Amino acid sequence: RVRGANACLGKPVVYKPTDGDNWDKAKRVWRMNYFLFGEVVTHLGGTHLNIEQYVVPMMRNVRRNPIFNLLFPHTYGTVSINEGADNLLTGGMALVPLGSALSKLSVATAAKASFGAMNWADWSPRKQMNENHYFAK
Repeated sequence: RVRGANACLGKPVVYKPTDGDNWDKAKRVWRMNYFLFGEVVTHLGGTHLNIEQYVVPMMRNVRRNPIFNLLFPHTYGTVSINEGADNLLTGGMALVPLGSALSKLSVATAAKASFGAMNWADWSPRKQMNENHYFAK
């Protein structure tokens, strides 16, 4: 069963495999929504935009630290990939606004909303274990 809100009637409608074309249409709508949520909210917002906030300061401030050699291969190209994704998803001839019901503004709004929901509210720095434990200072 696929449940969908019918905007015209204002109440939910349930489609079953025996409903023929309506069943196929409902599956298409569900798949598109699932794709958009996965691509815009989870992948763009949750992965790319989230990691960029760490990559940019790392590239600016950690270049001479040995940890840079460990992290760099995993983050190489992140900013340019994000720029390309931004153009593909929300730019001039963007894939999502042209191929779905979402506008450029709604794609940006969905990405910002998902990104804004990620926080460090319960996080705190670890306590210093001893005087030589300089990472916690």
